[in-house]
Amino acid sequence: MVAPSRRRSPRAAEEEREHEPAARATRGRGRSGGGGKSGPPIVPIAIGGGLLAVVIVALLLMKDDPPTTPPADGAGTNAAGMSSAATNAAHPSGSATETAAASPSGGATATAGEAGKPAARPFDRATFAAQVEATTSALELIALGDLAARDSKDAADAELAWKKALALEPGNAAAKRKLEIRPIDPQADFPGLEEIQGSAQTYLLRPFLQMRGKELCKSERAAEVARWNAERKVIEARVEEAAGDPFLTKVDRTRNDLANKPFFENFQYEVIESTRPYALFVELKGDTVTERDARREAVEEAYRPFLAAYDQTIHSYLKPLSPAPPKEEPTFIVFILLDRASYDRFFLEFEGHAGAPGMRAHYTWREKWSFTYSPEVGDPRDPDFGEGTQSLLHELTHAWVDKLATANNGVTYDINLVQTHWFNEGIAEFMSCHFLDGDTIRFQPWKSMRIQELSQRPAGVRIPLKKGFRIGRHDGLEAAAWEVARSQKVVEPGRAAGICMSGFYADMSLFIFWLNYANDRKWKKLFENYVRKEFAGDGGPEVADKIFADVFAAEDLEQQVDAFQKGVADKSIRFEDSALELEK
Repeated sequence: MVAPSRRRSPRAAEEEREHEPAARATRGRGRSGGGGKSGPPIVPIAIGGGLLAVVIVALLLMKDDPPTTPPADGAGTNAAGMSSAATNAAHPSGSATETAAASPSGGATATAGEAGKPAARPFDRATFAAQVEATTSALELIALGDLAARDSKDAADAELAWKKALALEPGNAAAKRKLEIRPIDPQADFPGLEEIQGSAQTYLLRPFLQMRGKELCKSERAAEVARWNAERKVIEARVEEAAGDPFLTKVDRTRNDLANKPFFENFQYEVIESTRPYALFVELKGDTVTERDARREAVEEAYRPFLAAYDQTIHSYLKPLSPAPPKEEPTFIVFILLDRASYDRFFLEFEGHAGAPGMRAHYTWREKWSFTYSPEVGDPRDPDFGEGTQSLLHELTHAWVDKLATANNGVTYDINLVQTHWFNEGIAEFMSCHFLDGDTIRFQPWKSMRIQELSQRPAGVRIPLKKGFRIGRHDGLEAAAWEVARSQKVVEPGRAAGICMSGFYADMSLFIFWLNYANDRKWKKLFENYVRKEFAGDGGPEVADKIFADVFAAEDLEQQVDAFQKGVADKSIRFEDSALELEK
């Protein structure tokens, strides 16, 4: 009598399709041994409105008629469509009859132990892994994984087989379901991440946010969650540490900003925070942790004493000249790039143009960042390192002026309030003069490389001092330099213009040096009064004319300053007190 057809549920249909290949594999096959008996049929049994394909394992019959001759190929196929070798992988020490007792349809039955009690056989992981390695059928691998899921205490064993099945058949739905594969959702999978996202410390979440949509199995997700839980403690500690600390908050916000900017997308760096208020973003060198740590530590050791001495001079001299010094210590972001090639790449990728030849450092007033490069930092007495450090301190002085110049009593600060270019560049060069004296860094403007530069300048290739005092911006400097270059007959015009512009920096820093130290410091107080005017946005050539009326009135002013420079260069004028302090 034919049973009436019934509608199958989608789940029952799916289960039937999953088992259907295994059922087909058993049809018409005998047992793995011999004896001439055919395998049992597939018996459909109605359970709960669905069909469950129950496989009667042929090997169960071996207890009545055990095989005596192995199959010719050494690996027959059982009723589940899995080779006998695959079945034996779970319990390799047992006979075919014993292994059959451990079929997926029932619990494992072992040989008799002491006092007639069954003795459990351990799961042999090494043999199982070897069998997975040797198996090339996704169907058999899924069955192997099922055995391991039942008999092994480690879920990784079953996953080993299921993952290989999925590798062989990337669309295998059964393997995906058993592995519980799904895409990562950082906000849902990593508890506490959402509370940090959007804060100054978001950059620390980047490795986890980048996993969004990545498909992982259950154990892989668990491993990432464990990694997150460990990292979360570090991240939350940083959040707590930075709370109420403007320096750390500025550093962290800068790190967030860099992530998607040109040049910085692949910028490998670490931040040195021990030099506050200067945060050093150091480009790393090498491919190993040891090499990178060595680079960071060398930069820290080399720059820290120079920055400490420079900062002391800024606070004792320049900062008090602001009409409204900032109540909170500013934070200065400083990039120490690896070499000239990296520096040039920054200009091309970030600024969109090439850097000027010979440039060693610069300050970006839009981003408020200072830049230099240092390929070698091991010897602070190395001339190249000395030049690079003085160039950086020059740019940091621009950064300080950008935090000291205010026309509204400290509501806002802006370097563009400074009206004269001679003061802007002259004070930056003057304040940069920190050099190694024995084992101590001291402010010593008489050691500036600009002093020697002036000694080597060709005669007539120079912007006159009084004309230089009236230059307001960099474009005015270029115009004045080319005017001199075209009128002189000594040097090729392009080179002459370069000498004039470089000489302008040297002349103006020398003029400020002269005002502070020459003639028993006669003009020092006048200069400080002028600085206050510039910092308040009230400077400019006309104001300078009034404040320095007696100075500018001297017909031989240029000769006086030049004589001072020559005396410093040949050391006929000597200095002992290197501290730079305000006039009382």
